[in-house]
Amino acid sequence: MLSMLKKFRIYIILLVIVLAGVWFFLLDRDNDVKMETETLVKRDIVEVVTETGEVRAKSTVRVAFEIPGRISGVSVKVGDKVEKDQVLVKLDDSIQRSELRSAEARLKEMLAGADESSIKTIQASLDTAENFLQNVRSARNDIEDEYDMMVQNAKRVLFSSDLQARLTGGSSEDSLYSYTPPTVIGAYTGEIGGDYRLNLFPSGRDSGYSYRFFGIEEGIGGVSTTEFQSLGTRGLFIRFPDNFARDSLVEWTISIPNKNSASYIGSLNAYESALESRGITLSRADRAISEAEKIYEETLVRYEQAKRPAREEQIEAQEALMEMVKTTLSKTEIRAPFDGVVTHVDVEVGDYVSVGMPVVDFMSDGDLEIKVYVPESNSTLLDVGDKANVRLDAYRGEVFEAEVISVSPRARRFDGISSFETVLAFANEDPRVRAGMTGDVDIFVAVSEDVFSIPARAVVVQDGLSGVRVLNPDGTVRFVEVKTGLRGVDGRIEIIGDLSKGKKVIVYMEE
Repeated sequence: MLSMLKKFRIYIILLVIVLAGVWFFLLDRDNDVKMETETLVKRDIVEVVTETGEVRAKSTVRVAFEIPGRISGVSVKVGDKVEKDQVLVKLDDSIQRSELRSAEARLKEMLAGADESSIKTIQASLDTAENFLQNVRSARNDIEDEYDMMVQNAKRVLFSSDLQARLTGGSSEDSLYSYTPPTVIGAYTGEIGGDYRLNLFPSGRDSGYSYRFFGIEEGIGGVSTTEFQSLGTRGLFIRFPDNFARDSLVEWTISIPNKNSASYIGSLNAYESALESRGITLSRADRAISEAEKIYEETLVRYEQAKRPAREEQIEAQEALMEMVKTTLSKTEIRAPFDGVVTHVDVEVGDYVSVGMPVVDFMSDGDLEIKVYVPESNSTLLDVGDKANVRLDAYRGEVFEAEVISVSPRARRFDGISSFETVLAFANEDPRVRAGMTGDVDIFVAVSEDVFSIPARAVVVQDGLSGVRVLNPDGTVRFVEVKTGLRGVDGRIEIIGDLSKGKKVIVYMEE
């Protein structure tokens, strides 16, 4: 019996030794596993949309005159700061001031009663208005002549550039003769284009051949290999190569204009641009004539009324006319609509400007914003009022605070991507920030406060479920299903699940 007990004790000791060895073996294996963990703590996580933007002035304007005239004064230059209502550019206002004096004198005469002196004054105003009308009409005719010449020159270049004959009939396989096209020179003077088509036939010419031409014009010409011969009556000349193809079936075609020429598109655009400029400029000149005619007619009415006793309604009409002249006079000055900085000056003293011609560009001073284009995929995250940080390329070490003030309701293509224009205003004015600067804009589109977050790579998929691996105190690993929330700019992601502060989550583990 005692012997059996001793044997049993020996078996127990051996079993303990084996189990201990297995435990130490497993412990050594765990120590070899490479693992990275992170202790769960609650923190804030911010989701950010980052795009590149450009600084621009909140208000940028190109100003122009509402009436035509000659520049008499330019009081600003590029870089000048201007205040609201400051005079920037002036037109010669001698005619308008003369009209105002006449209008004031007429009103005074009407109130005092017309006399011979008053009638003479109005007569002088009428003469001035008539002279002005004639000058405007003359200027319009000069402008029309100038633009007509410009259009004709552009048309002549279009019709005459790189004219070439091409083979459109007959064979080009006979090696006895040259099928090199004849050379075409000259300036085409016709009003419309088309084709010249040439057929050769034997004749008594020195070359032994002549050609018939038809299409734009019809006629006969002699084939010459030494001198250029007239091709019709519209300014073109032609010369054949020495060993030209002597075949009555050969047909050459000269197209006007030559649409196959490398210069065709450029010449066509220049011609169409000249036509468009002519139309716009003459339209403005016609409006100026209409305004001058109106002034003349109104002055004529005043002159005729001066010979009759003034009635109450006449006096009211004269007062209204005087106000109109004052309004026209005010249009001889361009004033700054707001405080700003001059960015471009297009005119000099003595220049003649038409209605709508750009004169001065300027932008608001210190009132800057930054514009970015946010791709469609991120646009739904944006809201007016979202805060942002701006890092300008010129000041990489600085962060400028900003806020979203508008998001375009309509997408547009930007760099080939459907994007929404988003504008942000700087929170603080900073003299270092200038229009035209570029930089990166981080827009904070969402914030989750006091939540669990981990590196995104710590989220794994097990049996089709998203979750994290929690390291228990005894060294075992437990899978916990989680839902993910915001993804922060630092690569962290919000997680929601059966987790508590202090738990160790495996970020990386070598399997």
